[in-house]
Amino acid sequence: CLKDKIKSAEEYKNEGLLRLQTPPKDPPGPVGRKRTANLAQIPDRSLPIGPGGLLKSSNRRELGIKAMYADITTQLILALLLGNILLAAACDVNGYLIPNRLVLIVLALFPAFVLAAPHNIDWVAHLSTAGIVLVIGFAIFALGLAGGGDIKLIMAISLWAGPTIVWEFLTITALSGGVLAILMSGQSRYGFAMLCEEAGCADLRTMFLNQVMPYGLAIAVGGLWVVARITAV
Repeated sequence: CLKDKIKSAEEYKNEGLLRLQTPPKDPPGPVGRKRTANLAQIPDRSLPIGPGGLLKSSNRRELGIKAMYADITTQLILALLLGNILLAAACDVNGYLIPNRLVLIVLALFPAFVLAAPHNIDWVAHLSTAGIVLVIGFAIFALGLAGGGDIKLIMAISLWAGPTIVWEFLTITALSGGVLAILMSGQSRYGFAMLCEEAGCADLRTMFLNQVMPYGLAIAVGGLWVVARITAV
């Protein structure tokens, strides 16, 4: 009897060690099947897979190159836009005339920016905003409150501003025009004319001495704000 008890104790001991060394099996039924399915769904992240899973390293590199070229293209378009706005302001200061070709270039750059931008742009809303500004601008032009070149340049920049920035653009343009009107009114304009003459800016000197205000300069200030806001997005 003592030998049988010792033998039984050794069997229980060996059985316990065997249970510790054997990994637990999935329980039968839906719980076990669910655990097996979850393990099968874990992707092997050490190996790149095709579409529908992880991007391959070549695809990631290609997307990075495309994003880099898109960023360079958009920055180049914005630089051209800024240059045309400043050139339009300079032409207005020099001869009180904003050439139509500069306005057309500002308009033509917008579709190129829409195609090159890395994010989607609601071009319909931008086009609608420019149309509304153009209609209001024609009414102002008919009343003799602004020149035709000024209205066309405001409309072109409003196309870029869109419904989200157009009010900022119009507000900054109006404030800049008010500051310019104050500088050109009264006797203070003669002092500014002398400063411009000493600095070698003959066009600005003539601007302060004349009674006609080149509003393209104020529009350019608003245009600079629009370009800055677009760049910050």
